[in-house]
Amino acid sequence: MFKKLLLRLTKSVPEGHKYYSGIYHGGDAEYFYIPSVGNHIFDGEFSFRMKLGGGMYREAKGSFVNNRKEGPWQFTKKGRDSFRDLKVNFRNGEIEGNLHYTCEEETIGGIVMQGIDLTVDDGKIKGELLGVYAGAEFKGFCDEDGYPDGTWTMTSKNDGGSTSVEKEVWDHGTLMSSYEESNEWRNKLEVNNRFRERINYLLEEDVQHLLKIVGRGTQNTFLHIYKK
Repeated sequence: MFKKLLLRLTKSVPEGHKYYSGIYHGGDAEYFYIPSVGNHIFDGEFSFRMKLGGGMYREAKGSFVNNRKEGPWQFTKKGRDSFRDLKVNFRNGEIEGNLHYTCEEETIGGIVMQGIDLTVDDGKIKGELLGVYAGAEFKGFCDEDGYPDGTWTMTSKNDGGSTSVEKEVWDHGTLMSSYEESNEWRNKLEVNNRFRERINYLLEEDVQHLLKIVGRGTQNTFLHIYKK
């Protein structure tokens, strides 16, 4: 009650709205809503936190407009040996604009980093993709139809200081070649890199898992890089 009163004194509740602070889907949430028979129409700022014990937790924060996610959102999950963070933009409940995902996992060999930066336009991944996969630096590109295009690279620094670069050459969704180069040899080594599958795994498993921390107000979050 005091918290609600303090909020009303320091931050006005929009006309026609009410403020809620309390239990929500196993965690605690604060949000504004428009009263409706049998339901709350989420409209305004929203925050959620679920404590999992041992310092672990799940969090989400952003805004709703008429029950749909809108604008920038952040989803976070702290595990026993991992930390995952997703920053993503919504428009009318659909992912639109920049998406930034990072993951840090503690292993016997040290901290392993993974992540991806990309842009979603009209439900398709377009333009430059940058990221890290299993410690290797990734770079790719998707055309206006959302298909892989141009040269995709995965650059790794090996023990001893040598560098290897895995490459895929795409032509608007068709894989033309896949090979590896190293500063230790001159010739190309034909290999099966499977970059698209690796990035899709991050999108369909890690990113989807974070988005489900708060599933309300989402129209379509399935992101996938297709090929012909």
